[in-house]
Amino acid sequence: MPGTDAAFLLAMAHVLFADGLVDLGDIAGHVEGIEAVRAVAAEFPPERVETTCRVPADTIRRITREYAAAPSAALYGRIGTCNQEFGTLTSWLVDVVNILTGNFDRPGGLMFGNPIAWGVNSLPNPALADGVRLGQWKSRVRGIPEVLGQVPVSCMAEEIDTPGPGQIRALVTIAGNPVISAPGAARLDAALDDLDCMISIDNALNETTRHAHVLLPGLSALEQHHFDDLIPMWQVRSAQRFSEPVFDPGDRPHEWEILTRLGAMCAGIRDADIDVDAFDDGYFAALAETKGVDPAVALAQSPGRGPLRLLDLQIRTGPWGDRYGEVADGLTLQSFRAAPHGIDKGPMVSRVPEILETENRRIDLAPEIVLADVPRLAARVDRAVDGLLLTSRRHLRSNNSWMHNVQVLVKGKDRCTLLIHPDDARARPASPTARWRG
Repeated sequence: MPGTDAAFLLAMAHVLFADGLVDLGDIAGHVEGIEAVRAVAAEFPPERVETTCRVPADTIRRITREYAAAPSAALYGRIGTCNQEFGTLTSWLVDVVNILTGNFDRPGGLMFGNPIAWGVNSLPNPALADGVRLGQWKSRVRGIPEVLGQVPVSCMAEEIDTPGPGQIRALVTIAGNPVISAPGAARLDAALDDLDCMISIDNALNETTRHAHVLLPGLSALEQHHFDDLIPMWQVRSAQRFSEPVFDPGDRPHEWEILTRLGAMCAGIRDADIDVDAFDDGYFAALAETKGVDPAVALAQSPGRGPLRLLDLQIRTGPWGDRYGEVADGLTLQSFRAAPHGIDKGPMVSRVPEILETENRRIDLAPEIVLADVPRLAARVDRAVDGLLLTSRRHLRSNNSWMHNVQVLVKGKDRCTLLIHPDDARARPASPTARWRG
């Protein structure tokens, strides 16, 4: 049953504890909170959740025992486990089950990628220098607590159209289309017209950017270099590739130049006084210093400006980098330019001791903020659900709104259709305009 993954996974945890199948393997010394998880799982035997999950208790027990007995196994969840009623609990329990069965951070199980070039999003957050503190402030209208400095996008419309101190009056979007991808899209669509200033950096005039007072197009994908900075964090191998631009963009500004200038203007600097190159030098030098590299040495050996030299820094200070001459035969951006088919440094490796950044250098398997949501799950399990449950789906033609404006991909018949079992359809009177197929 959609949305009941957390109940199913807690029942699996229950069986693991009840049958004595818990074995943390090599990370046992890095984990705490096992007894707290045991206590929570004790309240969710398979018999309690089978009606809610629509999976028989015997099947849940069999699946759990087979999973625990497998030489290697990986329980994996992604977008479908996040975007649902109990997304946090489900995402947490995916890790819990893998940890309880020794399938966490080991070959054949759930592991962490090891990119050749580190990503900017992996850098330490200065705001979290004293440890992660959640709920330090709340959204203005609904009082939603922040998580890592953010609140859900569902808060955006109300923060724009609700008057009062702190009301959002300006917005910058970058290659996004929240009017069709955010909850409450109709309200957000109307609210954007009330902004005093909206700037969009985008190559498409879409449902969101049509509201912008200024639309700044960047370069197309084929007019700029490409080196995937995000997906390698989840790749099963440490392999990456660099691609040169296919077309010459001429003297049109690159996206990084647009963003640098816009950021300076938001900081109150007049456009005439903005030196993009100076800002770029300063940002790059600061990043080099955080990686233990002499900024002067890094600047002197940089292959260009903007993302190119940043990428060079990411490669050279990565796990196989040359650290600007300190490591013989280490990798640089030039290494990838000389290898047009990419460079592969092998499969994933166990990394937990290396990447743990908690204060006590241990994995907290039972965070209080997560466990606090278990009573809500219990209420859902005990609640009868009548009628039908509507769930959304993705389609390869658009993948959210990424390719929404590529006509060759989205042309043809409307895919926005309701998929329903014929028996359920026949049992419900159709509206005058409805057309049932099947």
